[in-house]
Amino acid sequence: MENTYDSQGRRTACSIPAANCRIEFAYHALNPQSVQRKTIQGQTLYTHQYSSYDLSGHLLDEELIDGSRAHFSIDTLSRKIRIDSPHFMQEAVQFDPVGHIIRMHTQNDESVYSYDQLYQLTSESGLFAHEYANDSLYNRLQKDQEPIQVNDLNQDVSHFLGRGWRYMGLHG
Repeated sequence: MENTYDSQGRRTACSIPAANCRIEFAYHALNPQSVQRKTIQGQTLYTHQYSSYDLSGHLLDEELIDGSRAHFSIDTLSRKIRIDSPHFMQEAVQFDPVGHIIRMHTQNDESVYSYDQLYQLTSESGLFAHEYANDSLYNRLQKDQEPIQVNDLNQDVSHFLGRGWRYMGLHG
């Protein structure tokens, strides 16, 4: 695999010869403009276009590889509050006073979230229903009824997608 970067440190190409794949990235000023997947010989297989941005640099529209479009709505606090495409819709419909999402619609489902006094997520219902317990150092100590072990470095050492894992550190 070989990457190419421009003078601003942005990746402009990624070549993967073993997969006969080259991915090219184009920019307009600071913003991404397109991503193209090509063969190593240069034949374009598909293109993803970033069509428009607002004056703050937030993406508003993009053209997906199947030619359909996705539109993003940004509120006055610069939060992405809605995504619309033929394949997916999601909207944050209610926020608490500090800006946490309280209610969100995803497709035809509604999710509701609650937070403690330290602004840590304590529960979610809807597509995913879970209850959480946290400490004052922002460590999650429990998910549903399952305890989560945290080491002295505040690292979760017992819970990763339902499988136990061990922090290897620098010396394994």
